[in-house]
Amino acid sequence: MAEAEEIIDEDDEAKELEALLEGAENDEAEGAEGEEASSKKDGRFSFSKKTWILVGAGTFLILLLAGGAYFYLSSSTQNPENETAGEGGVADTSPPVETVKSPFNKVNIFTLEPFFLPLKSGEKETGNFISVIPNFVLSNNNMTQEIQNSLPAIRRSIYNILNRKSPQEYFSGKVKIEERIKREILTTVNPILLAGTGTVTDVVFTQFVVK
Repeated sequence: MAEAEEIIDEDDEAKELEALLEGAENDEAEGAEGEEASSKKDGRFSFSKKTWILVGAGTFLILLLAGGAYFYLSSSTQNPENETAGEGGVADTSPPVETVKSPFNKVNIFTLEPFFLPLKSGEKETGNFISVIPNFVLSNNNMTQEIQNSLPAIRRSIYNILNRKSPQEYFSGKVKIEERIKREILTTVNPILLAGTGTVTDVVFTQFVVK
């Protein structure tokens, strides 16, 4: 009997030990699951927090860039420096484009219609002719109207000067005859003009043909 009781006692002790071991394993499993759940919870919180930080930083950067672009565009279109210096801005410092003017444009010129007349020896035509275009150099630009008013008398006097010359005079030397005719035109035309309006200071021939 004593031996039987000892066997029973040993079986009970083994069962109790086995039960204790199983309880310890369950506790360890539950602890591991709790830590895993906590870690997942922490991970979700950590991921959500980082995401919001990145989203906020990106939004702030976009707003900053948009504000800078708006300020640049508004200042470039409304900046008074782009206007003239008379409106309070800074004048354009780029060198101005030079307009080249011919010296001829600075002189007051009145061009007459061409003169064409045959050359005669006495009353007989020689078959030669003269074609002349005289240009008046005026002392001032206001004389243009006075020249227009006196144009019939001016043309008649120039025609008489040209017609009085003989063919020999025209063919003796072009430069010489041009100078003679020029002096005679100046002497004849200026007295025709109204006193005080100005004078014809020179005569330039753009055409002087003798054939």
